[in-house]
Amino acid sequence: MIVHTPEKNSISLAQFLSEIAPNAESKAVAVQCIALGEQSDFSTFVSKLSEQPELLFASESDSDVEGIFAWLGSALVKYVNPAEHESLAMKLCNTVVQSTERAALRLRILTTIFNLLSRSPIRFKVFAILLNFASTTGNLASITSYLANLDVHVKAWNPATTTKDLQQLYLLAYTSLGKVGEVASAQSALLKYLSMFNGASATDLAGVKKLAAEAVVGAIEAPLALSRRVDNSAIMSYDAVQQLNGDATFGALYNLLEVFSKGNVAQFKSSKAEGVDMAKGLENVRLLSICTMASSERELKYAEIAKALEIDESNVEEWVVKAVTAELLEAQIDQLRRVIVVERAGLRFFNQQHWQDLNQKLHGWRDNVRQLLEVVRSAKKSRATLKEKRGAAKKA
Repeated sequence: MIVHTPEKNSISLAQFLSEIAPNAESKAVAVQCIALGEQSDFSTFVSKLSEQPELLFASESDSDVEGIFAWLGSALVKYVNPAEHESLAMKLCNTVVQSTERAALRLRILTTIFNLLSRSPIRFKVFAILLNFASTTGNLASITSYLANLDVHVKAWNPATTTKDLQQLYLLAYTSLGKVGEVASAQSALLKYLSMFNGASATDLAGVKKLAAEAVVGAIEAPLALSRRVDNSAIMSYDAVQQLNGDATFGALYNLLEVFSKGNVAQFKSSKAEGVDMAKGLENVRLLSICTMASSERELKYAEIAKALEIDESNVEEWVVKAVTAELLEAQIDQLRRVIVVERAGLRFFNQQHWQDLNQKLHGWRDNVRQLLEVVRSAKKSRATLKEKRGAAKKA
């Protein structure tokens, strides 16, 4: 098997580009790169070609173009001084996104560059370009796997990325996902974004006030079946959301969120806030009210549920089925006795008080286990002592 050196590969690439060059200027650059390959000057080689988008995309074959960029990206990672990685990677990526023609091809190239930089701290910036280009060209569906694992990528990028970098990333993810109707993923990204403003200055908080209001609307309107993918439970603890309390523009929206999180159907129906689909919110409140009732009772009568939800008794079973489908409730319907037998009910909102209650329970369980282990140790010790005494008695 013949293995070519990087010098020979770079020369071959430059020669190929000189043959397909669309004009004299780009042909001259390709010829210069032949000499750079002979000199093993891969940094200048990559830099010069990154300034020639027409040359790099001259081939009508997508596989040829992908191969060109794959080699350039690989050369950047393997043969260029790490100190130059960021500037050259940004240069290469900006060359790719200069046009939206052959968008799918350009998106694949950006993905290749992103993957080649697996150990580089600049991977975050490449991903931001990738996400923005996918959103702009309507190809967001092509990178859903990356967005689904966004938190995993973020952990890998730390500590190379600053809080401001991550804020920009999650905000870009929110706006991009919203454009393509990915409601759950968009809400999740927005909540991550807002959580990073806890402890921020009043000026910074004021800058995200409108986005905080959008997050509140999302929490109230989103189908509760999405709760498996979006955790809205901490939203009221965010400083960005707390600033809405008493606000001239968004105060009513904050009050509605409070009712939504812990109020009943009657209270929600009597509340008002601009920009909220109250019909969607009411449906969610009814489902949450079933959870509230089921969390403290083993059995619920049809009449009790109907009264709390302000519906007819004939519709109770329908609402219970909705709650079960949304995985908010596990229950059996006893039609003969006209009761709902509760097996498990989800918490309406898991707030700070719930964490404190859970902490107390865990400590209680820990103490009980310790006491049980002590009893077991004591019993083993007593048994061993008795066995020794019996052995000594037999010998006597």
